[in-house]
Amino acid sequence: MMEYLLKVNVALAACMLCYLLFLRKDTFFNWRRFSLLGFMTVTPVLPWLTLPTGTAPRISAAEDYLTVRLPEVLLNADQHPVAEASFTPVQVIYLIYIGVTTLLLLRLMAQCFGLIRLLHRCPTACIAGTRVRLLPDVQGPFSFFRWIFLPQTLSGTPMAEEILAHELAHVRQRHSIDVMAGELMCAFCWFNPFAWILKREMHTNLEHLADASVLDQGYAPKTYQYHLLALSFPKAAATIYNNFNVLPLKKRIQMMNKQRTRQGWKLKYLLFIPLAALLGTACTNETEQTTAPEASQEKATEQSLSISIATDSTATKKEQVYDIVEQMPEYPGGIPAMMEFIKDNIKYPESLKESAIQGRVVVQFVISETGEISDVKVIRSIDPALDAEAVRVVKSMPRWKPGVQDGKTVSVKYTMPVMFRL
Repeated sequence: MMEYLLKVNVALAACMLCYLLFLRKDTFFNWRRFSLLGFMTVTPVLPWLTLPTGTAPRISAAEDYLTVRLPEVLLNADQHPVAEASFTPVQVIYLIYIGVTTLLLLRLMAQCFGLIRLLHRCPTACIAGTRVRLLPDVQGPFSFFRWIFLPQTLSGTPMAEEILAHELAHVRQRHSIDVMAGELMCAFCWFNPFAWILKREMHTNLEHLADASVLDQGYAPKTYQYHLLALSFPKAAATIYNNFNVLPLKKRIQMMNKQRTRQGWKLKYLLFIPLAALLGTACTNETEQTTAPEASQEKATEQSLSISIATDSTATKKEQVYDIVEQMPEYPGGIPAMMEFIKDNIKYPESLKESAIQGRVVVQFVISETGEISDVKVIRSIDPALDAEAVRVVKSMPRWKPGVQDGKTVSVKYTMPVMFRL
């Protein structure tokens, strides 16, 4: 999960950097719109589209914190050890991520329900042949999917027709789909500032599209701009609909008065083809397997072995060790049975009771592709005797059910903290 989120957000950041550098200031509003929609569509599926068919080496970024940590074993000097639940840093990060994402999704749902309530509360009217909802409160006009909301105070004014033309552009071009997609992207990638930049740029471009539609219908640019300046409404709390004057008016007026970009500059949108190919290559975690001659296969094998980590000292060749796999290794009887085994076998060294030595020993080991315990080592030491006792018990564990990745049994790394307490 963490690897997937990292790939999605790195790809999103790369796409948005290219957008800000090359596309932000042109007048190809439709092209910009579909580019932004493409970013929101491609980046979440890009890691899945480039998943390799073979076993992909995964190099651990940290010996302790990015491996799977088993529940902590608490051992008192005069008591049997008991299992003590503990949260690893990775688990804490997951909980924070899920919590914030849930809050943002609930906020989005609350805004949708609020609009539905407003829809049933507002009376309807027909203005210039368009059915609208009349807002009883003083707030700006806006649209959401096929519904248009207009303040009652503007229903009989000369600018109402231009406002309706603007909001109808949002409705006919289905801009609310873009808005909802941007909200979902921010909900799932809230920690990535480029997700919020994408949402802002998307709103900006949608307003430019609606303004261009109004001017294309023959409305006088200066009159329309004066009407924009005449309207001043406080910014609404909800962000899931298209406001008539949601953006700084200066930017919108500057874009309306800007000379149209030459058609030849549309070729720069082709830059995203090699960018997508590059991101696809970056998401691939292994050397591509081919049916080349034996020499090519040996070269690929040597390259794969050169980046392998955590090898078994008794192995004749290096084996790739995973941090997370599709099907994690299982202790016979599950984790409770493993804790029961440790409780029955680990002992506090008698020689250390008088020394009052206590603390946490963190042991790391590998469940090999055959289910055996290998590469047992202490990554956090307290005392040689305590370290040796923790290592002894881990090595004495029975064979596990090995982990599975891409249909093959593989080696997986585990970390287990043991707390020795007097």
